[in-house]
Amino acid sequence: MAHLGGLLAPKKALEKIGLLDEKLRDGEDWLLLVRLTLVCRVIASNKPVYILRRQHESLMTNSARLTRVFSRAEEKAYSDLALLAYRKHLRWALLRQYKGMAVNNLANGRHWMGVQFALRAWLLYPREIQPLLRFLRAASIRDPASSLSAARRYTTAVVTPNLK
Repeated sequence: MAHLGGLLAPKKALEKIGLLDEKLRDGEDWLLLVRLTLVCRVIASNKPVYILRRQHESLMTNSARLTRVFSRAEEKAYSDLALLAYRKHLRWALLRQYKGMAVNNLANGRHWMGVQFALRAWLLYPREIQPLLRFLRAASIRDPASSLSAARRYTTAVVTPNLK
């Protein structure tokens, strides 16, 4: 997960790639960091450099996380010609995003949206037919707990039930 709270970057590099994409509702920080790798060396650290405060009514707990708006940054990066050298990695990021959104929609009672995201993931990488079938079987289970348990095998993404 990329956050700009601890970012130090040369001003010229930021000016060269452009600042945050204000059209994106989410993921603009991630996209900025991906584009930054085109013009300068990026070093990641696991050391905590700031504290992220999660408020009750934030995107972390909002059902907007279950819509396609939440995957726009990955979609934009995947189709960005300047990032063509990273296309394979960006496809995996988008695939993981779609699969995570499929399971999170299922966990929040939005079965049809979950199926739509699972289909998007499959269209992005058609070799994933077995995982798609596994997800569709999980989505067809009537018991929510059993359905979610089966769906967790579809992705390694964090599952957040009870989004408001």
